[in-house]
Amino acid sequence: MVAAWVLTTAMALASVRDTDPSARIPDEAILHEIAHTLVDPLTELHGGELQRSECLMMPIRDKMMKQGYASWKRVVNEHIVRAVVVQRMRRQQGAEAAREAQEREVENGFIYLPPLVEWLGEYERERSKYPRFSDFYPVLLRVLESRAGAQASGRFQPAWQPLVSGRRSQAAPRQRQACKAGALML
Repeated sequence: MVAAWVLTTAMALASVRDTDPSARIPDEAILHEIAHTLVDPLTELHGGELQRSECLMMPIRDKMMKQGYASWKRVVNEHIVRAVVVQRMRRQQGAEAAREAQEREVENGFIYLPPLVEWLGEYERERSKYPRFSDFYPVLLRVLESRAGAQASGRFQPAWQPLVSGRRSQAAPRQRQACKAGALML
């Protein structure tokens, strides 16, 4: 499965050059696609655990659907892959470049990216505890589960939730109910 993904990714990147031989593929795009070869199989492996955070799809569903990410599994993949790219940018290009990239991703609907990026920093600091990314992947799922739990209890007010006339929008109670039920309510 991974070999097929690598081949597909390589072909997709090569097709950019086929249409424009002078095109430069940004390093972030290459890293993004390569990261899928690591992240996607781990998500498949831990698929059953995704249900505990699936209610997080509710506030971002429309934005994700418009980008072609119709399932929570694909949304989780994209969040983690994009977090990997931002963390790598932090190391190679500095905090400001990473902050700007993260803000763009959050504006595009990847609102759970900041804690994932923060925890990837933990992964880098604790490599003796987590020698492989696959050892750390369950921690990232627990980060999402924690967000779902916080939303269910009303402790977490994500940045996406607008204030309406000085109070939170009516989406918050529905989201809390969805997270409490442990199911995605659409």
